[in-house]
Amino acid sequence: QAPHAPAAASHAPAVVRLREHAARVWGPARLDRLRSWCAELTEPGGTVLVHGFASLGALIPPLRRGPVALLTGEDLGAARPELDLGWLLGDLAELDWAVPVSAHLDGPELPRVLLDAYGSGADRDLTGRAAVVRIAAHTRDFAAYCGWSDELADYTAFIADLIDEEGRRAVLGGATP
Repeated sequence: QAPHAPAAASHAPAVVRLREHAARVWGPARLDRLRSWCAELTEPGGTVLVHGFASLGALIPPLRRGPVALLTGEDLGAARPELDLGWLLGDLAELDWAVPVSAHLDGPELPRVLLDAYGSGADRDLTGRAAVVRIAAHTRDFAAYCGWSDELADYTAFIADLIDEEGRRAVLGGATP
């Protein structure tokens, strides 16, 4: 490995393994759907200022009850609103799948609250697809930066289900149609 090569380069075999595993689990039809969603999300139309892949990791809770800060930076840009919203909903869907938050909370589900606060300016179907793309990207990033984990096999099965339902679980807050 070259002295200045990124740390992720040492995990390249894990990315290849994930790609091969996902191709087997998802099959050509699901892969084509996911690719078409990536293209759809980058098409012009309804372009707004977006936070640039906002995630739960960029939220800073207050020390006491009060507003939460969302860190944005070099990823700030212009895109479809569904991309930002789907990115956050994808984080919530992934969290709910890994550790079902809704089973431990009394009160409104976070995805519904986020969607209600966002208003009617985003296409819900496209938002669900963006959530699936976010989870798939996160899975690939994990392999690139952490290496292979058997948990990635569970993620590919989870993503297969999300592709089949076009991300509706993320938009509906854990409920599936």
